[in-house]
Amino acid sequence: MMTATNLKPTMNTNTGTAANVVEFGAHKAPEVSDALAIRVTAAQRTYGNFAKSTKEWLPKLRTVGGALNELRELYKSDKEFGEFLAENYEKLASMPRQLRAELMTIDREWDLIESLREKGEVTSYSTGVIVKQLRAFKKAQAEDKAAPKPAAGKSDAPTSTMAEEREAAEKTSPAKLSEVSEADYAQIIVDTAIKAGMDLGELMAQLKKLTK
Repeated sequence: MMTATNLKPTMNTNTGTAANVVEFGAHKAPEVSDALAIRVTAAQRTYGNFAKSTKEWLPKLRTVGGALNELRELYKSDKEFGEFLAENYEKLASMPRQLRAELMTIDREWDLIESLREKGEVTSYSTGVIVKQLRAFKKAQAEDKAAPKPAAGKSDAPTSTMAEEREAAEKTSPAKLSEVSEADYAQIIVDTAIKAGMDLGELMAQLKKLTK
């Protein structure tokens, strides 16, 4: 952790004045004055307090979104809604529109957000990040629903091709083969030849010789 307590004096070879080196893991940050180190330490403390307060304030911010949602339902358009806020609630009207939308979304989706937080899919207390993670979850859900599902009672295993079915027919009894038409026989021969990588032109020539 970079704090004022791990400052080490060193000499600035350019100016000949004493400076400090703040050690942070394997890295060193040269030219860090006492004043800067104090500011960095204060900044870290401020951020820690901010992160804590953000978590504590989120339920309160949700109530802001809830009030805005209830008020919005009374108006036909965002324009009328915004005009009413401007005339009667100056501070809420001065809120950035994106933040206002985020708070309203958080209020509407509060139960889902808390559920996703328990699962680790919502990890932040920043309103903007929460809404982004919520949208990512909903997008993944929609894509999953849109994905084609196998028909009920049907296997995912590939079905046999026509050629395979005809090859199976070749193995049936003579009585069954007698029910197959000439066109079916011809197709069986062609399919078998293609599967074996034969030249169909040469095959036809050989068939003509056999039928003379």
